[in-house]
Amino acid sequence: MTFLRGGWGKIAAAASLSFAAAAWKPKLIINIGTCGGFRGRVEKGDWIVVRRAVVYDIVEAMGDSDDAVEAMSTSFDLGWLPESLPQPARIATIASGDREIQPLELDRLHEKYGAVVGDWESGSIAWVSTQLGVRCLILRGVSDLVGRDGGEAYEDGGETFLQGVEQVFRSILPNLEDWIRIAQPT
Repeated sequence: MTFLRGGWGKIAAAASLSFAAAAWKPKLIINIGTCGGFRGRVEKGDWIVVRRAVVYDIVEAMGDSDDAVEAMSTSFDLGWLPESLPQPARIATIASGDREIQPLELDRLHEKYGAVVGDWESGSIAWVSTQLGVRCLILRGVSDLVGRDGGEAYEDGGETFLQGVEQVFRSILPNLEDWIRIAQPT
C-alpha cells in the first residue's frame, strides 16, 4: 500500500494520479478526501462514495458548455461494492471544480446533476483513472456545509474546514483496511 499526497485542486490531482499510475501501475486507486456538503442534503461528517463526478465549472465559448461538462464528467460502475460498507456512506454525485461551491449554485447543481456535495479534485481523479482503466474508489467526508446563505467555512477563515478535516480523517482511518479489502479487484 502506498500513500501519495499531491496537493489540492484538479491540476495537482490529475498530475499526482498520472505519476502514481506510471510509477506503480496500481490495479486500484482509493482517493480519500473532504468535500463541502449542500446544507439540507447531507450533514457534516457524512461519508460519500462518489458514483458520478461532474466537472461543472467548464465555460465553453466556442461550443456547448453542457457537451463539454458531459465529456469531462465521469460515472463509475459501483456494482462490485457489497451492500454492507465498512462504515455508513451514501453513494452520490459530486460537483467538482476549481473553486468553492457558490451558494447561488446549489439548487442548479442539485437539480441539473443530482449533486449533494462539491470538491476540487474528484472530477480529475475520476476522469484520469477511467482513461487509464484503473479501478477507482473516491471517498469524501463532508467537512463543512454550504447553504443559500453562505458557507460556514467561508465565513470563519477556514477554521470550520480544518476542524472538519480532522473529524473526517479520524473517522476513516479505523476503517481504511476494510475499504481497501472490499475495493480490491478480483
